[in-house]
Order: sequence, then structure tokens, then C-alpha cells
Amino acid sequence: MSQPRRFGVDLTPLRSSPAFRRLFVYGALTVLASQMTVIAMLFQVKQLTHSTLDVGTLSAAELIPIIGFGLYGGVIADHWDRRKVMVGCEFGFLLTLIALLVNSRLAHPNVAALYVLAAVGASFGASQGPSISSVTQQVISHDLQRQASTLSMIRSTAASIVGPLLGGLLCAVVGAWLVYAIVLGFFCITVFMLIGIRAERAAPNNEAGALEALAVGLRYARTRPDILGSYVVDLIAMTLAFPVAVLTFASDDRTEETSEQWTHY
Repeated sequence: MSQPRRFGVDLTPLRSSPAFRRLFVYGALTVLASQMTVIAMLFQVKQLTHSTLDVGTLSAAELIPIIGFGLYGGVIADHWDRRKVMVGCEFGFLLTLIALLVNSRLAHPNVAALYVLAAVGASFGASQGPSISSVTQQVISHDLQRQASTLSMIRSTAASIVGPLLGGLLCAVVGAWLVYAIVLGFFCITVFMLIGIRAERAAPNNEAGALEALAVGLRYARTRPDILGSYVVDLIAMTLAFPVAVLTFASDDRTEETSEQWTHY
């Protein structure tokens, strides 16, 4: 007999696997925190420089780390203890958030530090992602992978909508520092959530083997136009289809229009 559903979504993975429930909540907090942080950093750069170019290049600072560590993250997941990778990267996020919070409370926040910390945070995220995905697949049986993937997609989409909304509201009302403080609290929680996860250890190997595996993977990708094409399409979508950087300026335009309307009435 099929398992009951709620809202048309199969919740069996959440009921059957405590580890998946933990990773599900962890993922929701992480995506929410990441989106809030992105908005806060864009807001800060905009407030400090009033330059659309500077705001846009903040996202560009994350591009190379995402590509480089995104490729190497899969190799890391195959050669190192995935649990240690996940927890280590989470501590890296914590340190990054502390630096962002300290910088935001300075009398004159350093703009260059925002670019550096954006790149550092992107590096940790790209390095951690493959290990998280691998562990998620380990804690769910093969017949529930599709349902787990659907739940994860819904979770990430919802958090991606709420995160910028909440981050933008807090920035406008109080300031970016409050966003960093709240997100720092989130990551204090998620560190302990990851520590409680049990994951299978990757086969023991050394760094030289990992680098060679990366080279082999790149050589293989060159022989598969379909794989390269999917990478290019995804890169274009990430670059052109998520215009988050313009939101800080669009909000100003909307505020001016609303003020003019109220003045007219």
C-alpha cells in the first residue's frame, strides 16, 4: 500500500530516515542563510560605493571559486572523510560570517574585504556541496531517491524565495550587520547538525591521487560534448538568469516612484 501524502508530495523520506530529516532541515537553514548573506553583501556594497559596476562585480568575485572548487569538491568527496569535509567547511562559513559581521560594525567598512569574503564563502560552499549530496544519497534507500530529490528541490526553492525577502527587509530596516548576526546564529546550529550525521568514509587516498582524479575527470569531460554543453548552459543561467545584484537598485527606483505617487495624492 502506498504511503500517504500531504500537499501532493511524498513525505516518505522524511518519515523513514532521521538522517535525511536532519539534512533536510540543515539544507533549509543553509540556503536561507546563504541567500540572506548574499543580499546583505550586495546591500553593503551598494551603500558604500553607489556603483552598479561594483555591485555586479561582487558576484563575479565568486565565479572562479565556484568553478574551481566545484570541480575539485567532487574529488574531495571521493578521497576524504565526507563528514570531516562537511563540518570543516561549515566552520569555514562561521569564520567568514564573523569577519563579515566585524567588518560591518566598523566606522568605515572595507569594501575590498567584502569581495575577498565573498570569494572565500563561495569556495567553502563549492567544496562542501558534493560531500553533502553524496551523504544525502547514502542515508536514503535507492527507491526513495526521486522523492528525496523532489523534497530537496522544494525546500531549496522556498528558501531561495524567503531568504532575499527577509534579508532585504532586515537590511532596509536595521542594517546588514543584523543579517550577518542572524546568519551566524544559523551556522552555529548547522555545525552541530552536521556533527551528528554519520557518513560512510571515502576510500583512503592521498592528495596526489585526488589531483590525478581531477585531471582524469577533466580529460573525460572533453570527450563528452553533452556534459560540456550542460556545464555551459548552467553557467550562462547562473550568470544571466539570476539578476539578484540589480535588486538593490530596483528597490530604490520603486521607492522613488512610490514617494512621487504619495506626493501627487
